[in-house]
Amino acid sequence: MRSSDPLVPNAWVTINPDDGIIVKFAITEIGQWSMTYTPLILAEFLDADWDKVKVEIITVHDEAYGNPAFNNILYTAAVPT
Repeated sequence: MRSSDPLVPNAWVTINPDDGIIVKFAITEIGQWSMTYTPLILAEFLDADWDKVKVEIITVHDEAYGNPAFNNILYTAAVPT
């Protein structure tokens, strides 16, 4: 791996050579703040600059991101209260 290549430890996180971090989400944000606190925890753990952390929403139905319980389809559901 060259120093100009991004580090991709898994399908969900990419760390770029400029220290930018991309966190991928395959769910819809429906009020739990998960698209805020998950990247925030990752940035804290990596001692990263919070301004360089971005969230990318996955829009493709792919085995890497889809839910196997739903035939790898991207699916978010809520239970009405």
